[in-house]
Amino acid sequence: MSPEYIKSIEEADVKIGKLLEQMKQNGIYDDTHFFFLTDHGGIEYGHGGVSTDEMIVPWGLTGPGIAKGLRMTEPNNTVNTAAVILRLFGVEQPKAWTGEVPASIFA
Repeated sequence: MSPEYIKSIEEADVKIGKLLEQMKQNGIYDDTHFFFLTDHGGIEYGHGGVSTDEMIVPWGLTGPGIAKGLRMTEPNNTVNTAAVILRLFGVEQPKAWTGEVPASIFA
């Protein structure tokens, strides 16, 4: 949570806001899915560990057909990200993949 880190978050927030406004002006915002995820956290300068702050990865999705205001209760894993993206594009998931689509996210 260094000042540089917070500044980079604020700069990204402004740029995302501008992008969303352009999408609305161009009439594509309502038909778009937005997927938000980050890397896991760290403590001090460490990378990895077993604390909640080091293991939790924020993960969120919104758009057409996605449940609104839902907080997932089922376990989730980052390997599910690719499976969800394939589902959004109507592409069959390869059988060798381990990711699953959390059913609760779809309205």
